This record gives sequence, structure tokens and C-alpha cells, in this order.
Amino acid sequence: MAKKITLIILTSFLFSFLGYSQNNKSSLGAEEYETATVITYNLTFYRETSSFCNGTNNDANLKDAALAKIVDFAKPDVMVCQEIGSNFTNPNKIIENALNINGVTSWKQCDFSNNGSNLVNMLFYNSEKFDLHSQSNISKDLSGNNLVRVIDFYTLYYKDPELVDGSDTVFITFIGAHLKAGNTSVDESDRAKATAAVMDYIETNNLKGNLLFMGDLNVYAGSEECFQNLIDHTNSEFNFYDPVNAIGNWNSNSSYSSYHTQSTRVASNGCLSGGGMDDRFDHILITDAVKSNTSGVEYIKNSFKVIGQDGNRYNQSIIFPQNFSVPKGIDTALYNLSDHLPVKVDLKLKKLPVGIQSQETSKNKLSILNPVGDNLTIFGLENFGNQKFNFSIIDIKGNLISQGNFVAQGGKTDLKTIDLCTGTYLLEIKSNEGEIFNFKFIKQ
Repeated sequence: MAKKITLIILTSFLFSFLGYSQNNKSSLGAEEYETATVITYNLTFYRETSSFCNGTNNDANLKDAALAKIVDFAKPDVMVCQEIGSNFTNPNKIIENALNINGVTSWKQCDFSNNGSNLVNMLFYNSEKFDLHSQSNISKDLSGNNLVRVIDFYTLYYKDPELVDGSDTVFITFIGAHLKAGNTSVDESDRAKATAAVMDYIETNNLKGNLLFMGDLNVYAGSEECFQNLIDHTNSEFNFYDPVNAIGNWNSNSSYSSYHTQSTRVASNGCLSGGGMDDRFDHILITDAVKSNTSGVEYIKNSFKVIGQDGNRYNQSIIFPQNFSVPKGIDTALYNLSDHLPVKVDLKLKKLPVGIQSQETSKNKLSILNPVGDNLTIFGLENFGNQKFNFSIIDIKGNLISQGNFVAQGGKTDLKTIDLCTGTYLLEIKSNEGEIFNFKFIKQ
């Protein structure tokens, strides 16, 4: 098991226009949001030479040019990639040749990790919007044996323009995975061991907040043990969810043609697989916190998209018959780059109050005393009549610690905080008329 670290949580807020992020801010009432787009993409032996993949049928320059077009079209803020060749300089080639081009300078990569595989994961991010907070990986199964490939945990934080030392922001943990390929019982077992290790790691570290599990899972059906480990864990608090709830037998099933991600071509070129679009290998799964918007991050409904998939590709390539789901030229870029299609989601990220001061989100004012001891006192309730309020207390990892409700009777009320550990917390209060108040407090 990888060394235990403190992982914070998922964060970036995404809004889409025609399914793709406009990277803008929006204000709903008194709250301000940031938007972002997240993509997972298997790049198929990027700069890795083998007996069947080489410079002729998997040319790196052609792939770089294709990726540059795709990124310019989809405009992601975070991109988790699989099947990058094992040379530690390869991710930087993607930065230099496909991301930071044509005047763009904001793309950065996370740290390189590997357990001896010839194919690795990497997360790339827009540094104008995010920065790397922490990173770790799982390299062993629960029996202590090496996984086929490491599974990477990347935690980014949103770089609010007003962010200063000691102020609040939101965090996001992306889990990048490339599970064992193949449809034998041994292959299925290897995949199951990998996701069992992931869920054990998450539960051991009590990661209940905003996480995304994403990558090439090489899974043929939702009933497979590796997938069930993720969506039906023994402790349901840690379950992941398919944002489009399209779980079934995906392999060679036209009912799921809108979600198939592999293969982009009918005939193999020797490196890129053939067979046409008939498998849903590539996934982005979300936790309940993201699905239900309980910790400041929300999956934007209907934003899930297999880029280049129009639902009419079953057992066919993405370029014939003509594909109208993407602009002309993007379809051929997708065809040339990989035998997988990228998958994207848009998220909405609530900007947290800056610093220790409370933030007013209503014409009426509430306030708290800070720091707190056994009780947290809320003042200013005399202006709200007998309104009912719901409250949530969240730790700085994004975990929901407690929640409840109270009625505005009199000028103040107390919330019990005697059971809270010493530390910093966020308090969100919502009135039954939709007014929202956010505070940061310190428990002594």
C-alpha cells in the first residue's frame, strides 16, 4: 500500500455551452461559482515503441498535432491521460508540443510515477485555474503484490484570484487508473484486485468528499467485480456513481452505443486496435458529494460526453459515415491519435469565503463568534421571524462532519461543537427561503 497522506478533495466548477466549458465565472444570487472541464483520455502508446507500435503506425508528431486540435476544441482545465510511454520526459513532450503552444503557457503536469510498467498515467492542469496540492499512488494490492500499473491520486486546489495564505479555497482529488486489459478470468481478477485496493485506501483515509475516479478501466460490463467494488462498496459512504447511470453489459451492445469509447477504427493499423466502436472502457465516476452537491462541488447535469461519439458508431469508425458531432477535422484528429475517445464532464465549483471573516450572502446579517469551544453561537436571527434553517459543518478535507436544522427564534442559537476535534471547519447555513451563509471557524 502506498504511503498514507492527507488527501483533500475535489474541486472545480464547470459549466458547459454546447457541451463544452466556457471557463467562466457565474453569480447565482450572492454566491459566485467557477466552471471547469475535466477529461480522461487514453493516448494509446504515446511515444512508446514496441514490436507492434512504432514511428510508422504510431507517429508521435502526428499524435501531438492531433491532440493539440482536440484540446483546442474541448478546452479542458484538467486532463488525466493513460498509456504515456515510460520515459519520464514524455509528459513534458505533451506540454511542449500539444498544450503550451500558440501563445498558451499555462499548462503544467503533476509528478511522474511508475512501478515498472511501460505505460503510465499523468494529470495535466491549467495553472491559471489550479495548482497541485498533493500527490500519491497505490502500487500494491491488498496482498502486497504489485498492481499491473500504479493508480495515481492527484489533489488540486482552485486558485481563486483573491486567494492568500490562510484563506479558504476548494480542493479536488482525481484518481487516475489504467486497469489490466483482456477478457480472461485472470484479467478480471487483476482488475478487481486494483479497485479493491483503491476502495481500501479511500476508506482507510476516510475520504468521503469530492473525488473523481477516472481512466481506462478495460471493463466489459457493470456486473464485473472490479466495477462493483467501486459502485457497491461494503461501506456505501464511499461509493462512486456513474453520472449518466448507464450501467449494464456494454460490450458489443448497441443499446450503449452513445457511451462506447473504443475502438475508433474498424481495421487495426497494427498499433491502434480495430473492430469499431463496441466497448465502454473509459469512465469518469463521481462520489455522492459531487452527485448531490453536498460539499461545494456539483456535476453539471447532462455534461457527460464521449467526445466524437454521436451514438451512430456501433461497430463502425468515427470518421465513416460522416460524423457531425464534432467539427470537421476533429473527427480525423480523434481517429489518428488513439483507438479510444476522450470522456469529459463539467463541474461547478462554489467559491468559498476568503479568510477567517464570515461572508454575508443575504441582505440580512448573521454572524458567529470565532474561535469556538463546546458551542458555536449564531447571532442575528431576530430578522428572520420563525424561519427554519439547515446547517452543515465540513472539515477542510471536504468531509461532511455534521448537519441538522434549527428555527430562528430570538436573536441567537447555539450549535453543539463539543465533539469536534481541534481544527478549522466550514459552516454553511441555508434558510428555507434559499438564503445561504458561509463561515469559517476554528475549534479550540
